[in-house]
Amino acid sequence: MNVSVVSLSRAVRRRLRKVVQKPLDVDHGRRAHAILLLWESDGHVTWVAETLCAARSSVNRWRSLFEQYGEDGIRPQRRGRKDYKASKVVLKRLSTLVEGTPQAHGYLRSRWSSELLARELARQGKIRIHATTVRRWLARIQYGWHRARPTLHIGDPRKLERMRAIERVLATLSLLNIRLG
Repeated sequence: MNVSVVSLSRAVRRRLRKVVQKPLDVDHGRRAHAILLLWESDGHVTWVAETLCAARSSVNRWRSLFEQYGEDGIRPQRRGRKDYKASKVVLKRLSTLVEGTPQAHGYLRSRWSSELLARELARQGKIRIHATTVRRWLARIQYGWHRARPTLHIGDPRKLERMRAIERVLATLSLLNIRLG
């Protein structure tokens, strides 16, 4: 784009002043203010850095971003790391896994868990991710994820014998005409 800070058009200066007055975030307003001050001082980086209490290297970086990309160069960027592993291919693979069952992939489970999905993705595509990342990616592909409700399902081996004993006692009580309760 190659825009010079020294020769800003009136429309660009107006937009930058609006950004300084109502910035999207504090850093955005500071960068816009630096560009306006550079225009006013004919590009004196040291004076602008002292005025804004910023490092000269920061002012030079903001200037080069503005000169290279225009107003888009000083707009706020997304913070944090880029999710480099979540490519379209991996998300598609995850959605096809969720549509199927774990038994189809050789697991003796009735439902997918996030740990099992992470293990299967690692086995298929050599991508190692944590179960929490799998849950984030499931939200990204609009898949409703709920943790399984913990249940206790231990069968009593003597249940049938005990139930017969209870039924015999109830039968003898009804024969004796004893009322319960």
